[in-house]
Amino acid sequence: NMELLDKFREGGQFVLGSNLGATGFGYGREYCGIASIGDSDVSDSGPEKCMFSAYARNSGMFVGISVEGATITSMDSVNNAVYKGEGTATDSLIRAREILSGSCNPPQETKDLYFALRSIEYRYSLFAHPVPPSYMKKYARSVWTIDFSSPPPSRSSPLCPSLLGSSELSFSLRELLLGLTHSEHVSVIRKRELEIFGKKFKRFLLEGVPVTFLGDGSNRREERHMYLLQSPGNSLVDAKIRFFSKELKEGKKLRHSCDLFLLNEGSRNECMTLGRIIRLSQEVPPSAALTPRKRISDSSRLICMQNDSGGKLMFLAKTQKDAELLMCGLKLLLERNEI
Repeated sequence: NMELLDKFREGGQFVLGSNLGATGFGYGREYCGIASIGDSDVSDSGPEKCMFSAYARNSGMFVGISVEGATITSMDSVNNAVYKGEGTATDSLIRAREILSGSCNPPQETKDLYFALRSIEYRYSLFAHPVPPSYMKKYARSVWTIDFSSPPPSRSSPLCPSLLGSSELSFSLRELLLGLTHSEHVSVIRKRELEIFGKKFKRFLLEGVPVTFLGDGSNRREERHMYLLQSPGNSLVDAKIRFFSKELKEGKKLRHSCDLFLLNEGSRNECMTLGRIIRLSQEVPPSAALTPRKRISDSSRLICMQNDSGGKLMFLAKTQKDAELLMCGLKLLLERNEI
């Protein structure tokens, strides 16, 4: 009962109630009427009232009427000793409202426990995200296709000469990754940097990334988690990018999934096989019938995937940095299928 919780946050209340009941041979009824008056909040003009819920069970024979009263208080001095330590001045007592609302820091002894709990509930925001290598970031905004990869950055960029020892050529992303893998001019540190980013990004997707999922041709937007699903023993080509709805994340039973769910089918479990993706971009496809209310105001967070059968999946990353990370990481996964 939220009213009871709100009253307890005030730090104290007085309860007065009456009881009328009768039982016999295991059958009977009991009626309770209990009300409470608590301390008024500083912003209120008078005391607040709320109803109590009560449950009672009697055995044997009983007929009676009773009037009961109780006072419920919180011991601020005890709370203060636990949360702030012994000997703290009384003019800065920790109130029950501060404890229940989480506005005060937990006791020092419980920090390890809180960290463990938050690491389960907020895995996405608690740990540092993988950081793409600087040379990968230059390809983040460009369109990736299965035939041509991502086009090279500006020729004026010193990126490619410094990496691959050439002063004339600029490379597509695929050519750059091939050079990083096989060229003798690339240092071991550069190769190791790319390898570490690939492993961290894969784990990043395996644990789930919150995104805003966009429907096709409607104003529907849903908060979902994007996962990389790869069965043990299967190659990366057969892995799936899947968007789980909140209902599925909470354990509710949904209908079976297949290799691809199109947005306009209204599926709750859209997915796309990684090896079938032929285009990755941050552009709204012409076929997407977005209404004025749903037009993308921040295209730098938009990501669109298209597979070989024409199916499209669109979503918004939470931030521009997340979009850059997802574009770099997804392109790296896709290129590893082609190299």
